[in-house]
Amino acid sequence: MKVNARPERIGKRKDNPLEISDEDVELIRNEIAPYWENRNLGAFAEKITPKFCLELLYKGAFYVATEIAGISHFSADYPFLLEVGLEKIKEFAEKRIYEFENLELTEPEDIEKNLFYKAVAIVCDGVINFAKRYAAKAKELSEEGEGERKEELIKISEICERVPAKPPRNFWEALQFIWFIQIALHMESYEQGISMGRIDQYLYPYYKRDLDSGNLTFDKAVELVGCLWIKTNEIIPLFDELLTIYFAGLPTNQAATLGGVDVDGEDATNELTFVMLEATKRVALRQPNVHVRISEKTPKELLEKCAEIILSGKNTISLFNDSVIIDGWLNLGVPIEDARNYSTVGCVELSPGGKSYDSTDAALFNIAICLELALFNGETSFGDRVGYEFGKIESMDDILSSFKKQVENLVKCMIITCNCFEVANQ
Repeated sequence: MKVNARPERIGKRKDNPLEISDEDVELIRNEIAPYWENRNLGAFAEKITPKFCLELLYKGAFYVATEIAGISHFSADYPFLLEVGLEKIKEFAEKRIYEFENLELTEPEDIEKNLFYKAVAIVCDGVINFAKRYAAKAKELSEEGEGERKEELIKISEICERVPAKPPRNFWEALQFIWFIQIALHMESYEQGISMGRIDQYLYPYYKRDLDSGNLTFDKAVELVGCLWIKTNEIIPLFDELLTIYFAGLPTNQAATLGGVDVDGEDATNELTFVMLEATKRVALRQPNVHVRISEKTPKELLEKCAEIILSGKNTISLFNDSVIIDGWLNLGVPIEDARNYSTVGCVELSPGGKSYDSTDAALFNIAICLELALFNGETSFGDRVGYEFGKIESMDDILSSFKKQVENLVKCMIITCNCFEVANQ
């Protein structure tokens, strides 16, 4: 994949220009771009993807296949991660590696599993050490600090020393745990739609315990959640000039799901739901995407709080209809407890609560151009003959038949492209 590195354009381009120093321009041009030219996912994907499919992709008018940049748009299983911590996950991976090395696992598929577990151990080490560097920096800054700020930095250092290696013990540690994992996932994946799931549900026990012990107040919780909300805005994907048109504003669409019903079908709204909505109101930034699940059992107070924020005009609130969505899951054969425990991903996508590696926005399809191809016998208005040559159009039925054929052909090409990109990601 040929990299046309023009980093000097980053600060001058029409759409979404970003400040960049002359030193960074030279670093990208002379070191970063040449290094990654043949090592990026796209370079490998191009070797296994049909040429015609790539041509359609790079024309930018037929479909967008996002997995060329990595797999994203999923909801992480934070309840599990918070419960065990990364050290335990690493220990489990090392146990499996030991079993393989000592010939206790001998099936052919165990070879691939062993490689996976080695990767898990490496990733856990990387994230833990990454957090410990923050701990060391906070401790260093605390030695120069004074008064309240000094005490705050000492506490930050202690928290970063513990999480995400170990399970969090309190609300602040749990929030910090989530943020380290969010950073790690964005480093590894395509920076879109990496979502936090039903955050007011799995964090509520930490909040309630701290509240009851007197170690936390409603306002302090709002402040801490607000800090997490602010941090989500620090991740900015560096799209090229074409993609900045498709994804104007360079959003990351990290979704946080609030409210809804529990696995028994009862209202799951709690005080932390209101803490997070108040933080959303006060921060008033574009991230995260705050998705509120609404059911017939949703209390009036929650509806009024959502209305208050929406009416302010400074919000990232979206409302999701529980009854319709849950029925939809059930129609697809999803167990009722998973259907009721769904979370949201990215903009409007749905996920069965950390039980699926969704990649819900793997491709975007331009169905309108299929009508253009149908009307002009497989040719676009800008002169590309890429569609099915139907022949002479003499009736509405001919238009519909040609349209269906154009859709079929382009969707097939998009699917092939996505499948090739998934292989490239493995």
